[in-house]
Amino acid sequence: MTPIQHFKTTFWSQKQPELTLPDFQTGYSVLHQKLGQSKCENEELVSFFKERIAIEEGYANKLCEQGKLQLKPGGFGRDEGAGLVKCFSQLKETSRRIGEQHKTTANAVQSHVLTPLQEFHEDYKRNVSHSKQAVDSMLKQFDGLVKEAEKSRHVYHRKCKDADKAEELAVKHAANVTTGDEKSITPPPPPPAPLPPSQEDTNMNTKIQLGNQIMLQTELDGLVRRMRQEITMGDHRVPILGTYKNTSTGEDIAIWLQQHLAQCKDSPAMADVVGQQLIQPYHILRLIGQRGNKFTASANSYYQWRVAGDEDTSSIASSTTEATYAALGGLMEKITIAPPLVTNTTPPEEPHKKSRREAEKADQAYRASVLKLDQMRMAIEEAMFAHLTEMEQVELERIQKLKEFISSFIASMSVVIPQDKLVIEEMMVFQESLKPDQDIQFIVQQYAVASFSPKAILYDNYYHGTCHDQVFGVPLEELGKQTQDNVPRFISILLQVIDKSIDTITDAEEKKKVWSTPCALDRVHATCIELNMGSDLLNLEMVQKYEPQLLVAVLRYFLLELPECLMTYEFYDPVEALLGGNDNEELRLASFSNLIATLPRAHFASLSAIFENITRFVSKVDASEETVHSICQSLGPVILRSRIDSFTVMNSKVPVKFVHELIKHSKEIFSESTVKLHAESEKRRLARPIVAPSEDARSEKRATRLMSFMRPTIHTAEELNKWTMHSMMGVFQRNTSQSSPTEQQQQHTASRSVPLAFGSTITESPPSSPRISAAADEIVQETMFDGDHIFDEETDDKSQDILNDFEEVVEEKVEKKENNTQERPNIDSSFFDDDDEEDD
Repeated sequence: MTPIQHFKTTFWSQKQPELTLPDFQTGYSVLHQKLGQSKCENEELVSFFKERIAIEEGYANKLCEQGKLQLKPGGFGRDEGAGLVKCFSQLKETSRRIGEQHKTTANAVQSHVLTPLQEFHEDYKRNVSHSKQAVDSMLKQFDGLVKEAEKSRHVYHRKCKDADKAEELAVKHAANVTTGDEKSITPPPPPPAPLPPSQEDTNMNTKIQLGNQIMLQTELDGLVRRMRQEITMGDHRVPILGTYKNTSTGEDIAIWLQQHLAQCKDSPAMADVVGQQLIQPYHILRLIGQRGNKFTASANSYYQWRVAGDEDTSSIASSTTEATYAALGGLMEKITIAPPLVTNTTPPEEPHKKSRREAEKADQAYRASVLKLDQMRMAIEEAMFAHLTEMEQVELERIQKLKEFISSFIASMSVVIPQDKLVIEEMMVFQESLKPDQDIQFIVQQYAVASFSPKAILYDNYYHGTCHDQVFGVPLEELGKQTQDNVPRFISILLQVIDKSIDTITDAEEKKKVWSTPCALDRVHATCIELNMGSDLLNLEMVQKYEPQLLVAVLRYFLLELPECLMTYEFYDPVEALLGGNDNEELRLASFSNLIATLPRAHFASLSAIFENITRFVSKVDASEETVHSICQSLGPVILRSRIDSFTVMNSKVPVKFVHELIKHSKEIFSESTVKLHAESEKRRLARPIVAPSEDARSEKRATRLMSFMRPTIHTAEELNKWTMHSMMGVFQRNTSQSSPTEQQQQHTASRSVPLAFGSTITESPPSSPRISAAADEIVQETMFDGDHIFDEETDDKSQDILNDFEEVVEEKVEKKENNTQERPNIDSSFFDDDDEEDD
C-alpha cells in the first residue's frame, strides 16, 4: 500500500549540494501553480451553474408563456364544454406547472449552489492570497539578508587581507629597525578618516519597502509618529539593567498594525513581518530585557522606541554603516567611553593594530549576519511547513465544499425530473465516489517536487574555512578529520547522551519510541541554534539538559543538512539492486559489507557508530518488529537518499528495508572483515602516483580518453579475483522494467552526475574490450614501474597537477605504441580511430 503523503513533505525543491543557499521557490511555485488551477476549476463550476440557471429560467419562461395562451375564438374557444377542449387545456396547464417547477429549480440552484459557491470561491482566493503574501514577504526579507551577508563576507575578507599586509609591513619595518636599515621601508600612513555625511545628502524621497508595500521615507516617518501617539507607551523595569522609557509590548504593536495598516488586516503573519522590519533594517524598535532582536506579538515582549530630536527616521535609511552594525543583535552596540583627562599624551594607534582591530570587527559583523540569515532560513522553513499544511487543508476543504454543492445541485434537479431516475442515479454515483482525501493524494502524486532537504547557511572563516565554527551543514569528512576515530564529535556526544538518557525514562511506551518520536520543527531549530558551535567547544553538560527524543530529532536534522547523505547518493542504486535481486541472505549480507566498506572514512565510522547505538537500544529496550519498523521509517529516508527526488523515490521502501537490514544484521555487516576491507579501500582511495613533470603540453581530450579505461594496480592473483568480484558488484543497474524511457534516462544521468573516487573497488567497472584492457594495463604497468617513477600506496592525496603529469606520461607511451602500430599493420588500432570519428 502506498503510504500517505502530504503537501508539507512533497512540495520542496530538489537537493542542490553544489549551491550555498537553499532554494525555497521551486516546490513553492509548483504548488501555487496547482492552486491557481484550483481557482480556475472553481470559476468553471460557477460559470456552469450560471449557465444552467439561465437555461432553466429561459425554459421555464417559455413553458409558462405557453401555458397562459388564450383559446382562439375561432377554434377551441367556441367549444367550451367539449372533451377535446378540456384535454387541450390540461396540456397547457401541464406546461405551466412544469415551467413553475423549472423556475423553482433555478431559484434553488441560485440560492443553494451558486451564491454560496461564489462566496466560498472569494474566501478561497483570499485565504490563499494572504497566506502566500506572508511567505513571499519572508522570502523577500531572506533575499535582502543574503545580500547583506554576502556584502559583510566580502568586507571581512578584504579587511583580513589588509590586516595581513599591514602586519607583514610592520614585521619588515621592525626587522629593518633592528638591523639599522630603517630608511628602506616606511610604514604607510593611516588612511584618512571618512568625512561625516552632510545633512544635505539625506534624501527624504528615498523609497523603502515596509512589508509588501513601497512607500517614501516621509510616509514612514508619518506612520511612526502616528504609532507612537496611538500605541500605549510606558516604562519597563528590567532587573539589574534598570528602567527603560518609551516602551510598548509586542502585542500592542501587532494589534495596532492589524487595525490600521491595510496589508496587516486579518494577517497576523504580515504584522509580524512589519514589526520585524521596524527592528531590522529600520531600527525604529529594539528588544529589551531579552537576547536577540526578533519581533514577537506577545504581551511579555517589550520594545523601546527609538528616541530622536524630531522623531525623524530619515537618518536610519541614510546611514548604512550604522544600520549594518546596529543589525547585529546587540553584538556591535557602541559603547560610550569617557575621554581621558590628558589627550595630548595618548600615542596614535599603530596601523597594523588598527587594521587587525577592523578585521576583527568585520569578522563579528559577518558572523552576526550569517547567524541572522540562518535563523531567517529556519523561520522560513517553519513558515513553509505551516503554509503547506494550511494549503492542504484549504484544498481539502475546497473539494469537500464542491462535493456538497454538486450534491445540492443534484437534489434540486431531482425535484424537476423525478421520472428520469437513471440520470439522477448516475449523478449520485459520481458524487458519492468523490473522495477529497484521494484527490489530495492525486495532487501529491501528480505535482510532487521533492522531500524536505534543509540547507544550512555556513560561516566561512578567512583563515580556517567552515568546519571549526559550526557543525550543521559542514561536510562529514571535514568534521571527521578532527577526531581520531573519524566520528564527528557532535555525533559521538549526541549518541552518548541519548544512550544514557534512555535509562532515566520510566514510561515503557515512551522509551520504545525514543528513536522514532517526531518533534516540532521550532523546537528542533532552537536546539540546533544552541548546539551549532565548534566541535571543540561542545561538551556533555551542554547536551544533557535535552530529552533524548529531541536529541534524536536534532541528529536527524543534522543528517538531513549534510551536503552528502550518510550513505552517499551514489550508493542508492546499488542498495536498491541488492535488496531487489538477491534472495540468498548470506551473499546479500556479504555484498552489503563490501558496499559499505567503500564509504568515505567519516561516513563509514558515523554509520557504524549510529547503528551500534541503535542495535544496543533495540536489544536492551524492545526488539519487537513494530519498534524496529518505526525506527526504520524514521531513519531510512534520512540515511539513504537519492540525488534526484521523485514521487516514486519518496514512496520507495528501499531506505526502510536497508535500515532494517543494518539493525537486524549489524554484527555481520559491520564485522572485523568489513573494517579491514574499509581500510584497504581507503588506501586505494588515497593512493596517487608520483611522477616527474612532463615538459610537453598534451591534449586534454586525449588524456581524458586514456584515463577513462584505467584500473587500480593489481599485483597478485588474489587481488585480481577480489577486484573482479567487487567490480561486478559495482556495476549495479536499477530495475527499470516498469519505468518509462524518460525516467530511465533521468536515473542514468543522476547515477553518473557525481564523479567516482579514483581507485574505488566497488564502483570501477571492467573494461569494455579485453584487447584494449591488455594494452592499457601494459602501458600503466610500464609507467608505474618505470625506474624514473615511484608509486607510493601509502601517500596522502596529492595535487591534481601531479595526476595530470601522470596522464601525460601515459599518453606519451601510448603515442609511441601508436607509431609502432603504423609499422606493424597486424595490430588493430580501431579503438583510437573510433574515438577520432566520434569526436569529428
